[in-house]
Amino acid sequence: MHQKFKFKIIRSKSYLVVGFLIFSIMNLNSQNKIYEKYSQPVAFSADLFRLVSYEDERSLHFGLSKSNYIMNYVGLELDYYNNKNDNELHPYNQILDINFCYKAELPIFNRKQFYATGGFFLRNTYLVGLPGKNRADGPPIIYSYKEKVIYKMGIGNTIGFGLNIHKNIYFENNIKFGVYFIGENDQLYGPQFSGFSDQDALFFFAIDILKFGCKFGSIPTKVNILDMEDFSFGVSLNSFRLLHSILYPNSDYGISYSFSLSLYSHKQNLELELPVYFKNYEKALLDIEENDIEPGVRKVSHFGISLKKYFYGFDFGTYLSSFIRYCYIEGDLEDDNPYTNDFVEHNENKIAIGLGAGYKYFLNENWYLDFYLQAGKYLIGNSDIFPSNNFDDYSDYSYILEIGSLKIGYKFRL
Repeated sequence: MHQKFKFKIIRSKSYLVVGFLIFSIMNLNSQNKIYEKYSQPVAFSADLFRLVSYEDERSLHFGLSKSNYIMNYVGLELDYYNNKNDNELHPYNQILDINFCYKAELPIFNRKQFYATGGFFLRNTYLVGLPGKNRADGPPIIYSYKEKVIYKMGIGNTIGFGLNIHKNIYFENNIKFGVYFIGENDQLYGPQFSGFSDQDALFFFAIDILKFGCKFGSIPTKVNILDMEDFSFGVSLNSFRLLHSILYPNSDYGISYSFSLSLYSHKQNLELELPVYFKNYEKALLDIEENDIEPGVRKVSHFGISLKKYFYGFDFGTYLSSFIRYCYIEGDLEDDNPYTNDFVEHNENKIAIGLGAGYKYFLNENWYLDFYLQAGKYLIGNSDIFPSNNFDDYSDYSYILEIGSLKIGYKFRL
């Protein structure tokens, strides 16, 4: 039985290695593409109802969208929510929704101003609150007054109705509902269910009212890569990690920074990217009593090489990729001596390979946003060696599964 299980592991690793090599060769065997593409408008929006109508709850909602970026039918929308409550006992959260929506005109009064939207979205939620529980048969219970942090991910549907007020001005009303499939549920003490602030349940529901927006860049322009210079360079920064590390330096999530350097070959539709990542839990450890500190991961750093292929040119933005990653982890292990509480320092070196896919939207000739999904596996080095605690870092796992969002970059020529 053991030999059979070991054979399956070796076979799965072989498939990954073969797939990695084949795709890397496909990338290098690139092609010259002559294509034309018409730009679609980019819009910025804000929910006015949330800005003005709350007494004890303070909620912000800003959005960024691009119309019809997939086959001229499906648009991409990014919605960011920041929900706070003046009651310190109630949880608060930050939410990023990545929406894929289809928009259709409504034949009302034979006018084109009315439209409806619908689609699905991926919800990323950062939830903070006091561990506890609301009970139906008695008073609520707070288990601890030390805040607990939960990261959750869910998927749902969105339905909306809107009106084009002017050439570039519009407003929408949206309904969102879905279910969380990653993260803990019913962990925090808080008020009764609220579609604006409560995200502790398995299901979620939200309403966007009086969401006003303004469109930019709606004039169509033709793009031909053969008219461009062959090489350019880029630098990008994960803004979500940067803002979170600045606003919450002592959270259990730790302080993390990531950036990357890129070399673009426009005529070959290729990008060679060098991503770099650092993470440190030292500041979060300072908030823990010395007797309560547990062994685990303390610092993580990794860098790698990623080869990306844009099959329809850079302006279309959709790519597939392959990558190699070197990871270095510092941490503490438990001492084998049962009569002491000392920790043993340990460092681990790991190497992984993987594949990915993503979409890079160029706001103009220089600035761009990057969204990606990538998966891989560590083939060299030991995994799952550090004990789980508040800083149970995914870099210690044997596999890689990452979703990147709000990565801002700048492209330039020397």
